[in-house]
Amino acid sequence: MKTLFYRTLWIGVMVISFSCIKEGDDTGYPYLEHEIEVGDAVPTFTVYENENQTGAIFHSEECKNKVTLLVFFNTGCKDCRRELPKVDYVFKALEEKSLYQVVCIARDQGEEEIKKYWKDADNNFTMPAYVDPGRKVFTLFANQTVPRLYLINEKGIVTWLAIEELNLEKEELLEMVISQ
Repeated sequence: MKTLFYRTLWIGVMVISFSCIKEGDDTGYPYLEHEIEVGDAVPTFTVYENENQTGAIFHSEECKNKVTLLVFFNTGCKDCRRELPKVDYVFKALEEKSLYQVVCIARDQGEEEIKKYWKDADNNFTMPAYVDPGRKVFTLFANQTVPRLYLINEKGIVTWLAIEELNLEKEELLEMVISQ
């Protein structure tokens, strides 16, 4: 009797475990078969400065012929708050150099939230930021975890990426971008 109970329990646990695979994560977004990795081409996407799809526009084609630091973030994320000043440092250092660009995309946040955070007394960021309502663009790259940084060469190929932690100082990040 005990053996039958444990076998039934074991089968139940296995069925439940395997039924969760690839259905999604705690965000409700499906798992991806493939995340964008080093060596992959940047997928085609367009992002806008605001939810109304007006204002500044960035299209993935603009990654070609320029070295691009593409950043996915959320202003409520403590890891993003730690890493975004490094990204802004890179932006300010390269702002006048036409061969480089920094593109920040807010995962599931609106223009007003971004503007407020950008103008915060501790930040005063000047780098461009775009919205990604419903994570449409983010899910082309991954299904969870920000910040996510992708260094993209002038051919539109990812050459480096970081997830959650850069493990680099701002000067090292700048050097990495310049060395592309």
